[in-house]
Amino acid sequence: MRREYLGRDVLPIKRIRFLLAALLLSFVAVPATALAGFTWSGPHDIDGGVLLTTQSCPSATQCTALDAMGDAVTYNPGVQGNALMVATSADPLHLIACPSGAQCTAIGADNREFTFNPSPDQEIQVIANGVSIDTATNASVTGLACPSTTQCTVVDSAGNEVSFDPAAPATRSTAAIAPGAALYPLACAAVGLCTAMDGDQEVSFDPASPGSAKPVQVSATGSFHAIACPLITQCTVVDGSGNELSFNPFAPALATPTAIDAAHSLSALACVSATQCTAVSADGREVTFDPQAPSSAAADEIDGAAALAGVACFAATNCTAVNSYGEALSFNPQSPGAPIAVPIDVTNGLRGLACPLETRCTAFSESQLVTFNPFSSGVPKPQTVHSRLEVDIAGVACPQATRCTAVTDSQEVTFDPTSHRALKPKIIDPNTDAEINGLACPSTNECVEIDGDGDGVTYNPRTGKVTRREFGVEDGEPLISLACASTRDCTAVDNDGEMRTFNPRPGGKGIAGATIDAAVGLDAGSGDSTNELDGIACPTSTLCDAVDSQGDEVSFNPRSKRTVKSTLLDPGQGFSSVSCPSARECVAVDSAGRAFIGNPHGKHWTVEPIAGAAPLTGVACRSTDVCVAVDQAGEAFVGRG
Repeated sequence: MRREYLGRDVLPIKRIRFLLAALLLSFVAVPATALAGFTWSGPHDIDGGVLLTTQSCPSATQCTALDAMGDAVTYNPGVQGNALMVATSADPLHLIACPSGAQCTAIGADNREFTFNPSPDQEIQVIANGVSIDTATNASVTGLACPSTTQCTVVDSAGNEVSFDPAAPATRSTAAIAPGAALYPLACAAVGLCTAMDGDQEVSFDPASPGSAKPVQVSATGSFHAIACPLITQCTVVDGSGNELSFNPFAPALATPTAIDAAHSLSALACVSATQCTAVSADGREVTFDPQAPSSAAADEIDGAAALAGVACFAATNCTAVNSYGEALSFNPQSPGAPIAVPIDVTNGLRGLACPLETRCTAFSESQLVTFNPFSSGVPKPQTVHSRLEVDIAGVACPQATRCTAVTDSQEVTFDPTSHRALKPKIIDPNTDAEINGLACPSTNECVEIDGDGDGVTYNPRTGKVTRREFGVEDGEPLISLACASTRDCTAVDNDGEMRTFNPRPGGKGIAGATIDAAVGLDAGSGDSTNELDGIACPTSTLCDAVDSQGDEVSFNPRSKRTVKSTLLDPGQGFSSVSCPSARECVAVDSAGRAFIGNPHGKHWTVEPIAGAAPLTGVACRSTDVCVAVDQAGEAFVGRG
């Protein structure tokens, strides 16, 4: 079973889906009987997530952001959970302008333009693709503005401007407006008026008749990073030292920049009116100011964990910024407070981890593994598991400190995480048409996988030899996650709120099956549920704990056929993983960057926000004193009890 998410095929389980749910501003009160909590470390960067570089917002309900992978993601800043990923280009894109909700133009490598319909409620429509709109020798496009759906203008590093119709980019006009100058950035207040910067100079021009353009010095210092022109008679620029400068493009004159956030590198700017502009910085700050009286500006930190790369403002009290973690932050620029960052681009986030030792964990993303010591501040190097692996990694288990096994759609590969030396991948589930979804290794020479067809396979990770070929666990039902309390007791959960316990050894039989989470199964009449049991842990052969994508937790006896009821612990969020270091303690992590610690025999859980965490995707606890969690931004967090 496959399902479309963010415009891409992904597996429904264990490949973590990062839910764009509304993050709660307060957490559940801790009852007196709750377990003692953990003290969580700050983020440990082990495999950086996707970098959002810029965005354009044609309306208050639609923004399109670019990432470093050559993709665009369209989202509604006011409605979480609606992002749509578009695979736009094989080359990285670095500039975007959206003159309407149905048309965006982006610029990529070799000055090629890509025009498309980014609307999130329909199939993506490519309008024009791949035309190089600036062929000047050794020049790179550095600025883009589209004041209408039929006119886009770019400037380049050689002092040229090029104007074109984005629907027919092959026909274009080119003019040298500041020969030899590296023009950057660019804004167009109207179809007939654009303004570009060259260090401390500005050059304003009519794209239809640019011949009379002439650079004019407007500042004695500074090189400006962003520009906005809310009026045809007013442009505002900001620089890398926290200064702003405003000028009239019809009558530019030399002036002194004003410090609005001294010593902070301002990276993007938006002006909702002639008297209110908002700039964001590379260190997670925003500053809102009146460009006609900028000395009264007030700056606030709104994202201490990431660099802000783009900002758009739709009203005096409504702005949205994007950051280097693939997240969007909506805030009131007049009173920003502490806005919540929600993920909109999760292309390369970590999906889970295994920790055979407290000092050694291995986490995985789509195609790479990274082994690290969670107590070390060093940044390890991610490694490709094996060049012959066919598709993305679905799961990793480490039955020994020097032996891990990874599975993809139908293959396994065993490797030493200390050296990443890998054996040749072997096919272990050749008949599945829905791919492997869960993996557990109850011993050093026995691993069990489950797939989307409801089947299981048992194999020896030392040799890759299958010891029990494909057998039915829950015929025809997509299995989601797996835990094995012993070599003779494994329990799988599905996307319909069911569990199945079975003996994975050759000749082994089913032990029990029951409904454990009816809330998840409510939307699964077709067998293709968007809500699932995402994680399971079984500390003993008579106790398992499972969590789902709706924020529910359920503890049950995996050898019993008795129906049990789940408990809603995390309203509005989704759990992604759970680990139980003992029969009396489990730790679950969610899409809001929080850890839940509780006794699976009871209903009292401690809720701990983990400072700096993006949506968490996996947790592993080697003891009741140490847990390690990973998030979609490629970071690890250590919890000490």
